[in-house]
Amino acid sequence: FKHSIKRLLARESLDEILLMAKTTPISKGGNLAFASFQNRVLEDVFPDFTYEFCTICQTKLTDDCEILDLVTVPWNLPDACAVSYMENAHLDTLSPLVFANPGRALNYTHVWRAERIEDYPFFVNHCKKFGIYQAMSVGFLNPGHENTYLSFDYLGDENNKTWVPFDHTKIELASFPFALAWFYRAGVFDEARLKKMFLLLSGLTESRLLNLRKYINSPLQSFDQQAADLGITA
Repeated sequence: FKHSIKRLLARESLDEILLMAKTTPISKGGNLAFASFQNRVLEDVFPDFTYEFCTICQTKLTDDCEILDLVTVPWNLPDACAVSYMENAHLDTLSPLVFANPGRALNYTHVWRAERIEDYPFFVNHCKKFGIYQAMSVGFLNPGHENTYLSFDYLGDENNKTWVPFDHTKIELASFPFALAWFYRAGVFDEARLKKMFLLLSGLTESRLLNLRKYINSPLQSFDQQAADLGITA
């Protein structure tokens, strides 16, 4: 995985994502097709990482983090999954953490002991009946919004052990260009804006992205302090 993010953010790769975002119909079938494309690209850049299902959600919340509206693209899952989720959303203790930590990938072991995951109420009432035994979620705040989020739930079946040792940071960074593409498809911004963002991303490496993230998240730290935390020179 050493150069995976660099491969994903190569100009040719971003051009392909842009083309698919533009040409794939904005429809239920088109959204599922784009989700399938996202799966193919991520499994290509991370050869030992797979996921069997995925939900791409636009969620509007109240100030108290209650769901006002939920629009879901359930890739490889039946439509009934969205209905089941709404019935059991009160048991979902992971999503509030995802919304509170934009850009950070979290999984069920952050809220429940791994060896007891099958006792987790949300798993018992919702996940198990759809064959979902693994979940890694990352959310992004919609530009210009305070309580609207785009989230990716990467889901695995009972036999999927590929992400037990997987570095969550990889999926955080790899999800970002797809978040921009989904924002474009939802009309959050136009093609010119997406092209500009992809141009800025083009050629970045994992280390540069992490340095940028540190800079954005540490406005009260000096460059010397940030560099010390990162283990690099100022």
